[in-house]
Amino acid sequence: MRISKFTHLLMLAIAVPALASSEHVIVTVSTTDAAPVSDNLVAESISAEVTNLSGSEIKNVTLRPDGTAQVFMTGAVLQFGALADGGTNTVRHSYQRLVEEVDDQTPITWRLDFDDSSGQHQRLFISTE
Repeated sequence: MRISKFTHLLMLAIAVPALASSEHVIVTVSTTDAAPVSDNLVAESISAEVTNLSGSEIKNVTLRPDGTAQVFMTGAVLQFGALADGGTNTVRHSYQRLVEEVDDQTPITWRLDFDDSSGQHQRLFISTE
């Protein structure tokens, strides 16, 4: 069985609603390395990068799949911790999914959570579409 390698790249600049309109968070997500585990499973890994351009530190930064992606990325809560203004952190996570889902181009919605400099919790939804 041959599993093709693919890369899915998402790069968005998102205006954070509770902050000034010039402040942003940049999220980049890529998925690569589909490798056979068994006749019906492949192992993949995800690399996610969050850059804080908000003008101040953000804390408790997490990124997780929302909706149907939760099925194959069980436990994929990517922890970035605190990010200073201008700071970037990259987190990697491995998971397994069914062979027939590998070439599925269904958009994934990601949920980005963090606490801004005033302590207010922020939640953003980001789609690969």
